[in-house]
Amino acid sequence: MTDRVHYQQIAGLPGLVLSAARFADFSFGRHVYLDYHIGVVNEGVQRQMACILQSAA
Repeated sequence: MTDRVHYQQIAGLPGLVLSAARFADFSFGRHVYLDYHIGVVNEGVQRQMACILQSAA
């Protein structure tokens, strides 16, 4: 299976970009987004690691 990503700008909605991706075995390093992202997994599994910061009260 080949990894792939496709981006599409929507004509009536400036600033909105739709993306569709397929990853067989890929991981992202720690990162942040400066805008909003909504993700949907419609096949397979997405694994996430959460880092919970605790303050020294």
